[in-house]
Amino acid sequence: MSDFSIFCNDDKIIEIYRTHSEYKELIENIRNYYDFLFCIQENNFHQIVTISMIENIPSLVKINNENYRTLIFEELKNRMNFKHIDLGSIMGNCRTTLYSIFRTVEVVNLADTFTLLRKFKDDMFLFIYFLRLSNMNEHDVDSIEKLKVWNKHVKNAFDWSSNQMRNVYSKHIISLLLTDPSINKISEEIGLFKYFDGFTKTLNNHAHSNGISFLNKLNPEFILKPSLETFEFINQNLNIIMGYLFSIIFYLSDDYLMDPEYNDLSSIDITPEENLLYKVSPMIQGFIDNVINRIDPKLKTFLVENTAMNIE
Repeated sequence: MSDFSIFCNDDKIIEIYRTHSEYKELIENIRNYYDFLFCIQENNFHQIVTISMIENIPSLVKINNENYRTLIFEELKNRMNFKHIDLGSIMGNCRTTLYSIFRTVEVVNLADTFTLLRKFKDDMFLFIYFLRLSNMNEHDVDSIEKLKVWNKHVKNAFDWSSNQMRNVYSKHIISLLLTDPSINKISEEIGLFKYFDGFTKTLNNHAHSNGISFLNKLNPEFILKPSLETFEFINQNLNIIMGYLFSIIFYLSDDYLMDPEYNDLSSIDITPEENLLYKVSPMIQGFIDNVINRIDPKLKTFLVENTAMNIE
């Protein structure tokens, strides 16, 4: 059996770093986000979404008392090819990846931290991709060309559900997200997706070991200062990833903003008070104030203006 202590004394490494604020703050932040994702997963009852292929451009005829049966039947027929996607499983996977990130930070295997951070970012994008595909609007498929593009994206989701998805990158997901005018506007204002273009290159350097500086250091006690600076860098970018991507999630589905009390009452057939429908969960309000607003106040304004919830 291999003696791992020959090349890595975890206890010694932890002992060296545990007194430094940069190390402690990153560890604590990862713990907090781990708990946050757990609450997101547990408090939302809309984890299964439906994603549909569209056969034809939907009818724009207004529904009335005479035609509603015909139009509803045509709409259902138009969406007969569909899949259910479990978003909860993706969010759960993101949470377990955060745990792995926590462990690599703990023993200062920072190249592994960056590699796992790339996986975390990509899986969060995948979550957003499928959430967006479950929220089709009439402008997504109002021409033959748009219909083809939409169904190509939907096929990616179908392939994912059968373990056959290939060559779907963040740029493909971003191209779909930017078809939404509100997302496109906020992205241009704050450089949201440009940030991910740049940061992904940093992550890839570590994931692909593109130089000796991108490898794990076997004796982190000898490079204390660079490691502490890297902790700060990781912490800053973890905040940005969480703030940017959850801003999009909350915009696409403001159910994630809802106070869990509303769902709790509904699940036991008690009609909640009407004002509770628009009440934001205290946990989410805190996240908006302490993460999203600190990254860029325009993101909070974006959510206030583009969701139905009473964000304070």
